[in-house]
Amino acid sequence: MEDLHSALEDRSLAVSTVPQKGRSLFTTRDFYPGEVILTQEPYVSVPNNNSSVSAQKRCDRCFTTTNLSKCSRCQTVWYCGTACQVLSSSSPFPFPLFRLIREVLCTLTLV
Repeated sequence: MEDLHSALEDRSLAVSTVPQKGRSLFTTRDFYPGEVILTQEPYVSVPNNNSSVSAQKRCDRCFTTTNLSKCSRCQTVWYCGTACQVLSSSSPFPFPLFRLIREVLCTLTLV
């Protein structure tokens, strides 16, 4: 927990408990509009093929919107190239559940 507090402090952030709200994240300085405070890689993503949503097609790994081709296996998710498809199939996560979720998503037929 000390490592977390140290890492947050380096980014001008702090964790504190607010009565009746619980643990909360606060800034310890003013941030500029548009300044990135935190980033995190997603644990899992799901294709959104709902035509009523104006979501743009994106690479399932790097989220780019150019040079897209459907996954050669499931024909559902999109990749910007072979490299992203290969990297996506060899998940960096040590948890087998993430690989299982991705495999299941590739076998689903969306209607």
